[in-house]
This record gives sequence, C-alpha cells and structure tokens, in this order.
Amino acid sequence: MEARFTGQCLLDFVQTTRYQRPFMGVAFMDKDGSSYIVAPPSWEVYRHPNGDVYFYNPQLHLITPDDITLPRNLSLVIESWEDHMANMAYDRIGKKLGDDWELVLSDVSETSVMIEVISRNAGKAYRWSDQRGLELWESKAHYWSLLSEYPSHHPDLPQGVEAEFVKRIHYAKAAVEQGRSCPLTRDQIEQVITRYQELKALQAKGQNVTPTLTWLMGVVMPLDNVSS
Repeated sequence: MEARFTGQCLLDFVQTTRYQRPFMGVAFMDKDGSSYIVAPPSWEVYRHPNGDVYFYNPQLHLITPDDITLPRNLSLVIESWEDHMANMAYDRIGKKLGDDWELVLSDVSETSVMIEVISRNAGKAYRWSDQRGLELWESKAHYWSLLSEYPSHHPDLPQGVEAEFVKRIHYAKAAVEQGRSCPLTRDQIEQVITRYQELKALQAKGQNVTPTLTWLMGVVMPLDNVSS
C-alpha cells in the first residue's frame, strides 16, 4: 500500500513518543514536494500526527514501527510474529482475547523484541514475557500510551473513549478550579479543550481527524485517576 502524508498540529506541552528521528527508510517525493512511502504487500503504512511512520498488517493484526521497507527488517518482524503466535495459541490469556486484539512488535532484532498487545474496545493492554506469557498491564496508562503511539490505522475511535475523555476533562477542570490535585494546569486544560473543539469542527466539515483525536485522547486520558 502507498501512503501520502501531511502534518497535523499537536500540543506543545505534551511529549509524544518518537519511533524514528526522522524516518530513515525508503521514501519518495512527488513533484509538489509531498513525500510518500510504499509498504510491502499486505501491509499498510501510516503516519502519526507527530510525523512518525508505522506499519500495520490487518490480516495479521500486527503493528510495527520498525522499518519493514528493508527486507531484512521485514523478515525479522514476520519471524517474531510467527514465533509469538505459536506461543500465544497455548497462552491462558491469549486464548481469551477475542477479535479486536492487535500485536505490537518493536525494536525487533535477531536476539530480542518488545512485545505488547492492545485490545482497543476492551480498553486493555498486555505485555509478553517468555517466563510468564501474556500479562495484563495493571495500570491502564499503558493502554492509553499504545493508543496514542499508534492512532492512525482505524477510521473510528475505540468504543466509549470519547465520552470518557469528555467526562475526565470536565472533572479535571473542576479539580483545578477547586484547588485539588490535577496532572494538568488550568492553561493546559484549556488548550486541550480548545484543540478538541477545533478537531470536532473540522470533523463536522468532513475532514478525517481521527488520528489526531485518538492521539489527543490517548495522551490526556491518564487523567482517568481524576474523579468528581
């Protein structure tokens, strides 16, 4: 699959994970100066709103930020996927994941790999170790982190995320106004609200803002420990 990219605006006070600085793989340039990347067969290529590139294989439920336009990297990622799926077939949690899970493989080499699993609609993230198999991350912050790191390959937000985001922002604003503890300042909360409203206005005009909305909600939703 071939993808062409344009930038999207983020928030200055939020630090977003970068996979490549910059992407060093096989990129091409159009006459108008816009760049595009051609993914291997069966793969799709997406750009994070911060400019990073990652790859998604919908048939394998597989995400990787590694540069699989290089044949050796692609081979390592596929080998890691095959090994992990063979192990997950016998894993107690792996057999109960359902249909919406996605496997994230990063920093893949001949000797090591970072393995995580996200279930978007269940709101859960898991880690894998050879000793213990698949384990649920106790903190939901890991779910939000994966959501914000890989926000561009789904046309819609996960179920219930937007309603939860709006509720938590409301609680955070109330906490600041009442002098209670909150991870964000009053000004930062207002910036989040303004950005959200801007994105919803663009969405109402037919523009695809799902990647940036997903990123925004993923980086803000560690606020889920702020209550009324």
